[in-house]
Order: sequence, then C-alpha cells, then structure tokens
Amino acid sequence: MRVLVTRPQTDAARTAVALTECGHEVILSPVMTIRVIDDATIDPSTYRSIVVTSRHAVTALIQNPAAERLMALPILCVGRATAEAARSAGFRSIKAAGGDVEDLLTEVETGDWPEPMLYASGAVVTRDLVAALTQRGIAAEQAIVYAADPMLDLSDAARQALNEGALDGALFYSARTVALFADQAKRAGKTEALSDLTAWCLSKAVGDAAKSAGFGCVVVAKEKTEQSLIAAIHAPQ
Repeated sequence: MRVLVTRPQTDAARTAVALTECGHEVILSPVMTIRVIDDATIDPSTYRSIVVTSRHAVTALIQNPAAERLMALPILCVGRATAEAARSAGFRSIKAAGGDVEDLLTEVETGDWPEPMLYASGAVVTRDLVAALTQRGIAAEQAIVYAADPMLDLSDAARQALNEGALDGALFYSARTVALFADQAKRAGKTEALSDLTAWCLSKAVGDAAKSAGFGCVVVAKEKTEQSLIAAIHAPQ
C-alpha cells in the first residue's frame, strides 16, 4: 500500500518506520508543525498533578524553565504512546488512560488524582477539558504550552501521488488533521480525489470527520493505538 502520513515531522519519522516494516510505501505530507510556547509561565507549586492529551505537551513541559519540579508531579496521559513519551522524558509517576478524552475523564474520576490539576495543552483543543473536569467537581487549570500551526500546502510528493492516482490512503490521528488535510487537498484542487482514498482513523470521532470530508472508504482502528491503526490497513473493507 502507498500510505500518506499527515503527522508533524517530529512524529512522522517514527510512523514511517513502522509502516515500512509492515511492507508499505510511505509518503510524508505534514498538515501541521509543532511550536513550543517559550514564554509559558507555570508555577509547579500551584498544582498537585498534571494531565496531558498529547506527547507534544510532554515535550513542551520538559523544555519549560520549571521542568525539574514539573517532572516530580504525577502525570496522567491520554494513552499509552503519550505515557511512554512522559516516561522517556523523565517523569516519575505516570498513568495512561484508554486513548481518548472520555477515557481520561473516567480515570480522573475513579483514580483519586490529587488536585488542583494542571492541564498542559496545545493552543487549539477539540474539547474544553478544564470545563469537563470542573463539571465533575475536579479543580483544574489550563496552560497552553505548545501550538500546532497548520501547513497550507500538500508536500510535492503527496501532490504528485494524487495527480497520478497512486495513493491508497492516509492515516489520521485526530479530526483536526482530517480537516487540515481536506483544506490542503482543496487548495490543490484535489478534493474529488479523496473519494478514491481510504482514511485509516484512530477513533470513531476521527472516522466521522473523514466521512464528512468525502473519503471513499473509512476504516477505524479496533484500539486507540498506532499499532492498531497500522493493523487496520490490512483489515477487510
């Protein structure tokens, strides 16, 4: 299969290796670039735990001037990949939720996490996690520690593959990446080409976004992990 990877450059290389090991040909075309917010001011003494929904938040936290004290706090990660990033970064007390925000909220409610919690996030979020936590009686504050800036255009390799009809499909990890890729395709005059592609999606919410964008076939991973997402490429359609 010729598979398009839309992840930021920092993540795409790892995904490309996993795909290549499974025998796929990879085309890279990031839809966003990650930028750490250098002036994010965080006082670790204000919080008793951290919650993150992206490995990029982990990367930003360890670059923060207060990194040493932040890494001493227990951290709740949305899924296993983010938890592994936190472990590799040097956080000491780490827990992984089931892979999406609902799983994370359930873990906070049932896991007796110390409050107040710091929600370290990107500049754009799909859900107001602080509001959701507050509704559940959990004290939390948000700190924007990174931005995922959209990239306007398809890569040259992706544009050529779409022109030649030589692309089988693309991997998507969030509804936002689906929307950004659809915008890139529209800018390139390739919106109709989406109907010939398969969108392999990390979750049902991502799959719904892909259907709305006009992909011809949408396959949702059985589990919210990259391993399961890559396995979905071989699933019956």
